[in-house]
Amino acid sequence: MGKTLIACDLDNTLIFPASKKREGDICAEHIDGKEQSFISPGSLEALEKINALRDAVFLPVTSRSREQYLRICLPESCTARHALVCNGAVLLNNGVPDGQWEMELMPYVTAKREETERLYEKYRGFDCFTSIRIVDSIFLFAACRDRRTAEELYSELKKETSLDLFLSGRKLYWFYEGTGKGENVKRYAEKNGFDRVIAAGDSLIDRSMLAVSDIALAPDEGLVSGLDARSEICGGEDFARLAARRILYHTRRYQ
Repeated sequence: MGKTLIACDLDNTLIFPASKKREGDICAEHIDGKEQSFISPGSLEALEKINALRDAVFLPVTSRSREQYLRICLPESCTARHALVCNGAVLLNNGVPDGQWEMELMPYVTAKREETERLYEKYRGFDCFTSIRIVDSIFLFAACRDRRTAEELYSELKKETSLDLFLSGRKLYWFYEGTGKGENVKRYAEKNGFDRVIAAGDSLIDRSMLAVSDIALAPDEGLVSGLDARSEICGGEDFARLAARRILYHTRRYQ
């Protein structure tokens, strides 16, 4: 039946913050000794079964930095060998960046580095931002005090850049053209001879990844509307509790 690539976002797709924790959930991340992110037992069980399948590879795809990704701690049987971090611009092989992958992306990064640095210098003292930084020398990230402030800023900030600006809750991301999740998942799949892609994501940042998949899992219709992929809407607010199990279901159908 061929090889299946499972491209899965992390935050709010597979793991979730402490504010959404329920009895029995398992801590997946600590920051300074404090429990930060959680995963449901059902998701862990599904991941273990996915990793045991023949001709199927689970690939986390996240806008987290390398350091942020490596904070996530799951049982070895549930851990992926490869991961795409920094929105797919960095490929990790057992936690170590792949030099060839980085070299291939460098033209995109170099072309827009000056603009990224210019925007950082312009906005780093901006009162509306609680934090701003260039993530792993690749993209600009800023967090606002609240979602409303971020929404009000988004339209104006978008006019001032040729970078791809995304709004996610109270966070803003400036990505380079050509370094989105979709482009990088497609490139990974082609390089490694996969016959199909199953993708899961919960935000507009994930839409390009859902667009290049054969089966797209999302919590609401807006993320998959108009895409060619066969889509499944599942979970809503409980998407992070159901996505891994639905991925397992669809992957098994190809075994």
